[in-house]
Amino acid sequence: MGAEVIQQQPAVLLVPFPAQGHVTPMLNLARALAAHGVAATVAVPDFIHRRIAGAAAAGGRARDNQAVGGGVELASIPSGIPHLPAGESGGGRHADDQPGFGAIVHAMEHHMPEQLERMLLSTAGRGRVACLVVDVLASWAVPVAERCGVPAAGFWPAMLASYRAVAAIPELLRKGVISESGTIDIDTMHTTHARYYSFKYSTTCFPY
Repeated sequence: MGAEVIQQQPAVLLVPFPAQGHVTPMLNLARALAAHGVAATVAVPDFIHRRIAGAAAAGGRARDNQAVGGGVELASIPSGIPHLPAGESGGGRHADDQPGFGAIVHAMEHHMPEQLERMLLSTAGRGRVACLVVDVLASWAVPVAERCGVPAAGFWPAMLASYRAVAAIPELLRKGVISESGTIDIDTMHTTHARYYSFKYSTTCFPY
């Protein structure tokens, strides 16, 4: 009976953009889901997983998949970025084993999608993932979810005002307030009587 209950528990896989200001809010969301009985797993690149697991070991939590607490599991996505031992640097890498931005983007575009797909397919036998929660800046994971037949939901870790500003860009372009390069047209700003709330919220700006 217990095994049947575990298999029926809804499971959600969360994929943050690999940066502290994105991983931490996603972990908080995962803990909130877990508090409501959802089996929440946060999938992070291996270089972030090593740091979280290392901090957990220092805090007395030995199991890597329990490193974040709150009933949340932690999964490691191979990034294809070579591991740099502590104290060494080179090749655009920092001594704390944090890859450069270019290396992270390359990993997200060319290596991590295949690894995430394997992760999703491997969980099919243990109970299908009900939903993939994806950081808006980690949109590479959305096509993976589509291929695996898993619904995807977008997550914006910053404040609502910044999302509204980004969502307003198409209308700002249409009204000529900004150019394709992002330059503000001062003359247009002086002649346009547009207010912030006139840029209506649209769900078509992002593919979620």
